[in-house]
Amino acid sequence: MKVRNIVSLLVLIYAAKSIAGDCYILAWDKNYIISRESITSSSLIKETNCNNKIQVQFVKSLLDFEGSIQSNYLLDDLPNVDISPKKIIINSLSNLISERFSFGSNYKLDDLKASTIKVITLEQYDSISIRLKNKDLGKKSIAISINNSLKAQNKKIWVTGTLKARVKALVAKTHLTTTYGGIDPSEFEKRLVYSAYPERLFRNLARISHYRLNGPLSKGQALKLSNATALALVRSGTPVRISLEKNGIQLSGKAIPMRMGKYGDIIQLRSIKSKKTLTGKVIDFNKVVIQL
Repeated sequence: MKVRNIVSLLVLIYAAKSIAGDCYILAWDKNYIISRESITSSSLIKETNCNNKIQVQFVKSLLDFEGSIQSNYLLDDLPNVDISPKKIIINSLSNLISERFSFGSNYKLDDLKASTIKVITLEQYDSISIRLKNKDLGKKSIAISINNSLKAQNKKIWVTGTLKARVKALVAKTHLTTTYGGIDPSEFEKRLVYSAYPERLFRNLARISHYRLNGPLSKGQALKLSNATALALVRSGTPVRISLEKNGIQLSGKAIPMRMGKYGDIIQLRSIKSKKTLTGKVIDFNKVVIQL
């Protein structure tokens, strides 16, 4: 009888173990990812007795989801593990902030960082509030407050990030090196990019040949105004073609610039025929439109 009882007890223990799993993982109820780089198991697991391999697999599986998920969805990858709570919320902090402040699809909060953590984790009864000074583009300091009404606890976390807008820019098709002549327009394409400072981007493809590249530009990198230097399109003493349009009548001729000029510069010239001094706007290589 004793042997039979021992066998029965072992069977019950084995059955219970099969139902309960080989180990357990207690996760946080809500998880808001600040940065996905180098997230450790301890960032997403509150308590566990599973080995490191299982913990790593749990984190990998959880990060494949976004939103509210049932923990039993993770059992395909971890069939012998007890996972709780039954519902786990996982989202990016960037998405949460964007939704709270209605940034819209044409904006992105990027490069989020906190001093010591990669994930903000909350228990079931924790609430989160966010304070953002304004919705201007550029660098942001964001105050995250976490409150638990049951425990009368609260804490504050400071996060930095950059708010960017989606704009059209000129993007390098291949890796480019410094140029000494005009930039080749065929080496760039117009593409939507996210930028915190759209006013710093060079976006006029028609004018790109009037500039040279200051230094190398990586494939896929957007061209900034600081990457390009305007070329001298006309030079002092070198004849240029001048044009004048008035009342539907177009006149053209040649003149001598009295100084060098870049695109858009207003310069003085001396007419080759009349020797009169003229004023004109530089519009292209050796081309000037006369100003009346």
